[in-house]
Amino acid sequence: MLAFLDRAPDRAGAEAAFERLAPLIRPHVVVDPSVEHASHGVVDFASRPDGLGRRLFTTEEVDHALDTLVAEQGEDGGWDVDFPSWAPGTKLEWRGFVTVTRLKTLRAYGRG
Repeated sequence: MLAFLDRAPDRAGAEAAFERLAPLIRPHVVVDPSVEHASHGVVDFASRPDGLGRRLFTTEEVDHALDTLVAEQGEDGGWDVDFPSWAPGTKLEWRGFVTVTRLKTLRAYGRG
């Protein structure tokens, strides 16, 4: 939803929708990036500094989440999938997606 609102041509409508949604989103975000198998963390909603989702978090929360991302990057440059998987192949399929997403986030924040 936030990705749509970030790109919606009706900026006033997008801002109004975000203001209604923000209080519903924030309580469900796992702010502590060390929590294993968390559904969605700070960088999942604040993947870009200019996105609406960035407004949901303090600078300290975003910086901590980004620092954790950097620390969790594997020796091969990728990130492991942090959610349960029903088969080993599924983890490999999602690993590429997660890695590209994390690299885009780090680049957006000037860290990659």
